[in-house]
Amino acid sequence: MRPLTAAFLASTTCFVGVASAQQSAHDSLPAGIGQPLLQASLGGGFAKTSSTPLNSTTRGYNLQAALAVRTPLEAVRLRVDGLFSDAGTTRVEAVTAGAVLSASSRWAVAPFVLAGVGGYVENGGHLTAGWNLGLGVSRGALFIESRVHAYRDALAGEPWVIPNGVVAARHSNYRYLWHPLTFGFRF
Repeated sequence: MRPLTAAFLASTTCFVGVASAQQSAHDSLPAGIGQPLLQASLGGGFAKTSSTPLNSTTRGYNLQAALAVRTPLEAVRLRVDGLFSDAGTTRVEAVTAGAVLSASSRWAVAPFVLAGVGGYVENGGHLTAGWNLGLGVSRGALFIESRVHAYRDALAGEPWVIPNGVVAARHSNYRYLWHPLTFGFRF
């Protein structure tokens, strides 16, 4: 056997042995140990708003950045999100905080559920309170999620006036923003 081939085989065997030992040590750690304390993520996808005049909907895109913090419970992380959505005539910026409940990190594809509360600003208007619910799946550093946001309409109860001065309806109490698919990665 050539010296270079023997050295390659020896180093490969050593690497596989060390990797197996690291995985065994990681598997024997208590829940939550070995996961990073902070985890950032970036994502983007589609957005849809509703409760606009005459119940029409608009479509657009969303961008999000998040920071998650590990808790003593392996399945729970606390998460803060910064969101931006542009759906045609409706632009929404938001900062939300909530919890993410996920399956074990040992699963190849891990489902998760998230819920939270936050502050929402629509079209540069006033800050209003709201909440969000969502679900998704992750595989390694990649994730796909779907979320719905409901926030107080700053003009709740005011009439919708269309171009000829006709009152078509009144503003509902809540506006809804749906992110049907957001794709992202964690780092």
